Amino acid sequence: MKQLVFFIAIICSISILFASCSKDEETQTDAEKAEAAEAAAITAIGLNGTWKGACDSTSSGNYGAQSFVSSGTSFSANWSQYSDSECSTTISSSIDALKIDLGEAYTLADGNTAHKGVGTLVSKLLTYYTSTLVSAANTLSLCEKEWEINTAIDIAGLTCSGSEEDSAGLKTYFLYYINGTSLQFGTSSADNVTSLDAETYTKQ
Repeated sequence: MKQLVFFIAIICSISILFASCSKDEETQTDAEKAEAAEAAAITAIGLNGTWKGACDSTSSGNYGAQSFVSSGTSFSANWSQYSDSECSTTISSSIDALKIDLGEAYTLADGNTAHKGVGTLVSKLLTYYTSTLVSAANTLSLCEKEWEINTAIDIAGLTCSGSEEDSAGLKTYFLYYINGTSLQFGTSSADNVTSLDAETYTKQ
């Protein structure tokens, strides 16, 4: 009789263990399904792809261009500086990687439909591509890091040149509108974006 009770106890324990594992797997599957649904919604609206702004001169005497790369819920904002007016030779890049969540549709003042969303900062990568810039950064002990050519450093949350960089986890609220191959953005630190910036970005 004692052996029978012992075996029943073992069977019950195993059943509870399998039930617990099954519940964990189900929860993970639900999270994956939610992530996939979010990515599918973003894809359907047409944000996926690479979008690039105009090549313009900068205050430092170089040239710069803003670009965005979107794939599902992964999004990156890339500000690059170049040595030439064609923006073909990169000398530095600052890439903010974010995880984005799609918000509701929003009707603009002109009647067009835009979409709201929120981006959560994952990393902020700074890279120098010339020995001159690397030498200058090391002379200044920029961000209290040792810089090397062609090597990205995550400066999120660090103090650089006397100012603190945005930390991972920071949320940015945005509004975006796609018109064919053109993209416009409006951003804010609060969920109150109602208008778009004038600058447009072209899908590559």
